[in-house]
Amino acid sequence: MPAPTMTRADWTGLVLLSVLWGGSFFFVELALDALPPLTLVLARVGLALLSTALA
Repeated sequence: MPAPTMTRADWTGLVLLSVLWGGSFFFVELALDALPPLTLVLARVGLALLSTALA
């Protein structure tokens, strides 16, 4: 059985997820320069709480 090949949609999804996941590390690094770590933690937990409550 031959190995499955990746379609253009598969590659597009992979690139999109890579940019989103990698971008989060970049923006956290920028945010840590401007805000204290505890403030960032509280903001992320607050966003998670809101997204869970609205789902």
